[in-house]
Amino acid sequence: MSKTDGKQVVDLRKENEKFISPGSQLIGVETEIIDIREKMARIDRGIAQNIFAKKYLEDAQAALASFSTGTALVKKLSELTVSYSTKVANEAEQEQLLSSASAISRISSQFLSQAQFVVPTPVPSRAEAPRPLLLSLVFGLLGLVGSTLWVFRHWFTAQWFQRPQDQ
Repeated sequence: MSKTDGKQVVDLRKENEKFISPGSQLIGVETEIIDIREKMARIDRGIAQNIFAKKYLEDAQAALASFSTGTALVKKLSELTVSYSTKVANEAEQEQLLSSASAISRISSQFLSQAQFVVPTPVPSRAEAPRPLLLSLVFGLLGLVGSTLWVFRHWFTAQWFQRPQDQ
């Protein structure tokens, strides 16, 4: 009887597992149970974060209606974040609050900070345009090269394609 018990097959409703030994099937089932528990823990964490975020966003929405400038709104949201830091009950809520604080900080640093120059910009002492003498020299050389090429082309075509005179 003990020899047949070791070769017993338990069906887990999967195609390939019905030919695996019961010990291996037990390990597979325990692994599935662990995976399901991890998924449930992630879902519970997400639910806790969403409940906390809902309360936070309701208060933020109320603050949005009462302020007309962006600077005042960001300041109020920062104060709201600080006040909610005392209401954090677990790690999931703390993670959600830190995510919101990060977004507020990013908005504040990107859009509400004015650029300041530490050193004044340099002003040139003279015009940056090229000198008239240099321009006339460059265009004179271009004209000389262009006219030489034009004359050479006409001379070359006249010499090359000249018809022999009748003799």
